[in-house]
Amino acid sequence: MRHSFCSYWLVTHDNDTDGLVIQSGHESKEVMWESYFRATTKPKATKFWSIMPPDSVAENVVPFAQAS
Repeated sequence: MRHSFCSYWLVTHDNDTDGLVIQSGHESKEVMWESYFRATTKPKATKFWSIMPPDSVAENVVPFAQAS
């Protein structure tokens, strides 16, 4: 999951290695760049980030009121 998140996040955020280093806890931009740059394509990343749960709510989920 971490590799997927980093790969897809990097390509959809204009290769912002600084922001991704902070989020992921990697040691340096160099490690981030070597590991995740060009690991995927923007169309694949966009498809990944569009994955959402179904609109229907499962019976075992407790609904919370939406914050205003």
